[in-house]
Amino acid sequence: MNNAAFTKTILLGMHACLKPFGYRKRGQLFEYEMAEVVHLVGLQKSLSSSAQAIKVTVNLAIWLKSLAPIRAGIPEKPSIVGGHWHKRIGEFTSEKDDKWWWITTQADAQKTAREISDLLSAGALPDVNKIQSQLDLVRLWRKGICPGLTDFQRQHYLTKLDVH
Repeated sequence: MNNAAFTKTILLGMHACLKPFGYRKRGQLFEYEMAEVVHLVGLQKSLSSSAQAIKVTVNLAIWLKSLAPIRAGIPEKPSIVGGHWHKRIGEFTSEKDDKWWWITTQADAQKTAREISDLLSAGALPDVNKIQSQLDLVRLWRKGICPGLTDFQRQHYLTKLDVH
């Protein structure tokens, strides 16, 4: 087995977990679109991955449509990097620490897919689902809560939305 096969196994497991919640798969990114926000779950491979082994983690983000950059008259597609709320799956482990998995066998890939699905179902998705609208995100920002953002970004977004 190789990098591509391991990645496919993990993505299939994530898809099986996320599809019942309405997420659509786009490459290594899963999206759940609502009226004002898009929930994103993405598989990230480390640069230290090789053809025979991969190191992966999962990133979560919320994309606020009203803050989407416009390029040539077209809004950018939602992305983890461009999100307005960010967390890593490791925040939902008992250690609350950054979590990466090394996969060198198909059994590792299957185990990792199960662990990721469990973390998504038990903690990550319920946390992301607390944000269903622009107002939900603005309420967090007004309290000074801005996962994955700097305070400058938080204040900039509130100003841009004219809701500070």
